[in-house]
Amino acid sequence: VQYRLSPEAPYPAAVADLKQAIAWMRAHATSYNGNPNQIAVLGCSAGAQLATLLGTTHQKPFYTTETDTRNGQFSVQAIVNLDGVLAFIHPLSAEGADKPGKPSAATRWLGLHHSQNPQPWIEASPLTHADSLTPPTLFINSQHPRFHAGRDEYLQILQSHGTYTHVHT
Repeated sequence: VQYRLSPEAPYPAAVADLKQAIAWMRAHATSYNGNPNQIAVLGCSAGAQLATLLGTTHQKPFYTTETDTRNGQFSVQAIVNLDGVLAFIHPLSAEGADKPGKPSAATRWLGLHHSQNPQPWIEASPLTHADSLTPPTLFINSQHPRFHAGRDEYLQILQSHGTYTHVHT
């Protein structure tokens, strides 16, 4: 699924684009021999962060309206995260490591560095939204610690609710 990148449209435009894509998939699933009640999202790196954010916010009026959320058009039943960060502000995260004159990709996407405006950094972190409604999640991770930011905490939340989760490194 294509979504707008930060140079074209900053946060939360990509999230809104992807939620609309999920709604379109659900509405057209049977035309493509798909099951509208079995949609999984998968992404790698920034796409994994977005896929996980979709899964953790799909049953909440976050980036959508209460009516949209209530009718389930944005719901997903599984998440596959390939090296996606779950917490932008985290000891393992390297996000926001701006260089003089060159803001990081996260800073460009979220508007300002987290020291200036932490709210979007917290909001865009899937860990913030993980709860009993979060669907099963599979992590396929490299050994780079920065891609594990928030993963252990996320796993604990899902496990505390009896939701299946698995990590493959």
